[in-house]
Amino acid sequence: MVTLAVPMLSRASHWQGSWGETQNLLHSASALLAGPLATAAGCWQGGRERRRGLTELRGSTVRTPLAQSLLCLAPLLLWVLAGYVAAASAVLLATWPYAHNGSPRVSVLVSVAAIDATWLATATTLGFVAGRLIRWRLAAPVLAAFMYVTVGFPSYLSSNVQYLSPAASTDPDTHLSVWWYGPVMVLWLGGLGLTVLLAYAARFRAVALLPLAAALAAAALVTETGYGLWRPDPSASGAVCGGSAPKICVNATQSALLPQITEALAGVTSRLEGVEGAPTVYLDARLQPKADAGEAELPYVTQGVGVVRGELTDEAVRHWLAPLDRPGRDFGPNSAPDATARLAAMGDAERRQWLGRYLATRESCTPSEVPVL
Repeated sequence: MVTLAVPMLSRASHWQGSWGETQNLLHSASALLAGPLATAAGCWQGGRERRRGLTELRGSTVRTPLAQSLLCLAPLLLWVLAGYVAAASAVLLATWPYAHNGSPRVSVLVSVAAIDATWLATATTLGFVAGRLIRWRLAAPVLAAFMYVTVGFPSYLSSNVQYLSPAASTDPDTHLSVWWYGPVMVLWLGGLGLTVLLAYAARFRAVALLPLAAALAAAALVTETGYGLWRPDPSASGAVCGGSAPKICVNATQSALLPQITEALAGVTSRLEGVEGAPTVYLDARLQPKADAGEAELPYVTQGVGVVRGELTDEAVRHWLAPLDRPGRDFGPNSAPDATARLAAMGDAERRQWLGRYLATRESCTPSEVPVL
């Protein structure tokens, strides 16, 4: 639980307020951090059994080697899975008060949780068997490091092999996995763990071929499908609009921010009121605004930077109002302080006329065409 809680707490501003970000970061932490640690714990447990001679002692009992291994492995598996459930529950409860765009998709949540839990069980099992076989006290930390590299490295590959990693994911706010993704990944990851355990402890080791065949079939399906494992979420492609002159539209996933965005833009929209050529619609960048249709693009605001726990930050408001306003930047003759003063000193009608001529040249590449104050 601590392994998941620490990294999640350190990035709380990035996931609190978004079910998608919460799910994504929890999934990554489970695969890349909790998984290798579970491998190390399993290796330590298996090695302790061997060092204490308990393997030979249990060999004199009537239980089969598989039953003895399961008896030794089960408590650790339960602790690992209980820690995951506790951490995941705490994280979801911490998100609930700030996520204003409804509740999480139960089907997606269950699917990801099943993948994470299966991976943690497999990682623990792999470490346990390795601990039984490897007579080296540093085996646990070395295996943990190896597991971290093994899980993380596929993300740097361009082939579909990358999707076999338990850390594989996409933007959960805009995409949904196909309905069979969860069961197939459980079959792939769980099949690996069961294959290794049966090959080590089963009385008839040939039975390990059954879960191995199932795991390979699942892996083949995943690699064959590739990025097709995810589909665009129809509910995230729509627009939610407010106001009338001008209209402000955001992506459906940010609908709860619309009142705050409208307020942040008030300083711009009020000053452009009545100006010829001013945008009539402000659109989220993901909605692909068209300048020739009088549509202007809104800067994209990300979780943890512009939006924290469902609220626009002060920096985000400044970015909405003046996305190019950065210290040390020179934007031409109209950016000088005295030019700003001259613009402020104009009458309302004169200023609207000048702004209209200025906006008419916003797509021009000829500096001489831009009116100078």
